[in-house]
Amino acid sequence: MPCRSSQEDIERRHLRPVTATGGPAALLVALIAAAAGGCGADQEDRTAGGASDHEPSVSERWAEVGPARFFDGVEGTFVLLDPRSGESLVHDPERASTPFLPASTFKFPNTLIALETGVAEGPDFALEWDPERNPAQDWWPEGWAANQTLGTAFARSTVWFYQELARRVGTETMARQLAEIDYGNGDLSAGVDRFWLEGGFRVSAEDQVRFLRRFLARELPLQPGTYETARMVFAMEEGPGYRLSGKTGWVGFGDPEADQLGWFVGYVEREEGAYPFALNMRMRSPEDGPRRMEIARAILREVGLMGGG
Repeated sequence: MPCRSSQEDIERRHLRPVTATGGPAALLVALIAAAAGGCGADQEDRTAGGASDHEPSVSERWAEVGPARFFDGVEGTFVLLDPRSGESLVHDPERASTPFLPASTFKFPNTLIALETGVAEGPDFALEWDPERNPAQDWWPEGWAANQTLGTAFARSTVWFYQELARRVGTETMARQLAEIDYGNGDLSAGVDRFWLEGGFRVSAEDQVRFLRRFLARELPLQPGTYETARMVFAMEEGPGYRLSGKTGWVGFGDPEADQLGWFVGYVEREEGAYPFALNMRMRSPEDGPRRMEIARAILREVGLMGGG
């Protein structure tokens, strides 16, 4: 069992966010700090050749892993909240607090608002694709040019479907709902069906994680049915001991002249709790698209949240 005094428990709960900004030096500091946390009896056990049954926490594994190595050559940030310790684990704190357009990660609050206001009744709520109003573009992903349900539109990240939901919610209601759930800076000046794709609406990676933490804790002013339906819609996959829910986003998608930014935002549910996370990164080429999930998944595996029980 881990050996830590009551005073050390108190201090641990008040730690500043753990950061990994890159390089062996940062990892060395983290390892030295972890080593300093041991106690005399534990040290004697190790000296005597005894084996410790302490299971490393996600925060401890984060320090050991050094997430900066997953961002080699990539300008990006990753934020993970450890619900057991209360620590925010952050790679590149400055970027983590920098607000950007949310792009398709806005489908999280858009889904909640559509359900809460009755615009959508559930995962099977359907809309027919109107090729005259929403003509297919060369850059559209496969599956967009078809009728959609709320469930398929979230999974496929179908923009036209969510634009129609936003129109039906309306500007005034959308603004009020966003203020109530405290998501974004409230700038809807680009239009109710465009503001998350262009214009001045902004949200940071830290904001995304705080929002998902409140969603998972059911602290948002939403009806129980909204929470239950949304969790079904948001789910991506299940594996041994975990369930992953998430959404990608790509600012500038389809516009080669625009600055390109990629997102992957979501949470991992395990028996001991739910771990919200957010990644964003600069996109230099279309080949960077898959790296959003590759980097996030690699970190989540290395800290023990995926790929095992």
